[in-house]
Amino acid sequence: MYVCHDDLDIPLGKFKLNFGKGPLVHNGLLSIYEQLGTKDFWHIRIGIDADRGGKTPEEFVLSRWRPEERAAIKALIAKIIQGLNGQN
Repeated sequence: MYVCHDDLDIPLGKFKLNFGKGPLVHNGLLSIYEQLGTKDFWHIRIGIDADRGGKTPEEFVLSRWRPEERAAIKALIAKIIQGLNGQN
């Protein structure tokens, strides 16, 4: 199973693929961990670290993307999908 999620520890436009490893604090992942009873699945950690403009991490992840940030994320997701399709 693959789970894609945002990660503030990774620069915008980059990603990491890890098995059983994700950020220490991520409410969405905590819910998945609780439901599955394990962290043993693939994490596609999508970097969103960018200029936060003084916002807290919570404010930043809930705010709207700027057009250039949206374009970077869309391009990255296309690259990830292409890579995953190549593994089949």
